[in-house]
Formats: sequence, C-alpha cells, structure tokens
Amino acid sequence: MNNIIVVIDDCELLKWSLMKILPHYADTIQYYDNLLDALQALNQAKDTRYILIVDLEIATLSGINTLIKKLAVDRYNLILLTSMLSAYNEQDIHCQGVVKIFTKPFNINELTDLILTLI
Repeated sequence: MNNIIVVIDDCELLKWSLMKILPHYADTIQYYDNLLDALQALNQAKDTRYILIVDLEIATLSGINTLIKKLAVDRYNLILLTSMLSAYNEQDIHCQGVVKIFTKPFNINELTDLILTLI
C-alpha cells in the first residue's frame, strides 16, 4: 500500500525541515500552505488513506470542527501542530479523531516515531 503523508502548514522553515525528513517514512509527500488547496486535492482521491500533519492555526481559519467534518477522519490519521495549544480544549480535539497534538517547537523524533506506528 502506498504511504502518503500530507502536510498543511504555511511555515517555510517547517516545510523545508519536513520535506527533508519525511521522504524516509512515506512513498509520497504532499505539501500545501493552505487548507482549501489541500481539501480539494484530498477529495479527488477518496479511496486513499493518508497521514495528515496539519497546523492547527491554519485549520482554525474554517474552524477545527469544520476541518474534522471535511476530512472524514476515518480515512486519515490526523496529527495537529500548534504553537498555541492553550487556546484550544485539547480533550475536545482528541475526541474528534486526532491522533496527537504537537506543540511547536516539537521533537522531530517523536513525530517520526508516531508516523512509523501509523504506516
């Protein structure tokens, strides 16, 4: 099965870092700097399973609840990144199908260890 990781984040430094590391863990890496483009691409491949790494601040542009509904969580393993976890109710977010929330800056080894358990 093809392992696909989709990163949705607008930070260029994070993009650069993840694009160097993630190819060792998946067959395909897709990167988007906005939620709309990512959702459009994901909806075109409805039979594919993904690991999604999403910046929570980008997701809140349309609301975390809307994001979860649009992504149909059963097709995705959703990992959230945030620099402001205190602004959200972590328990509510986990109840909505999120695998893990990483607070920036985060340990890249923890992220890659989690990816290994999901693929």
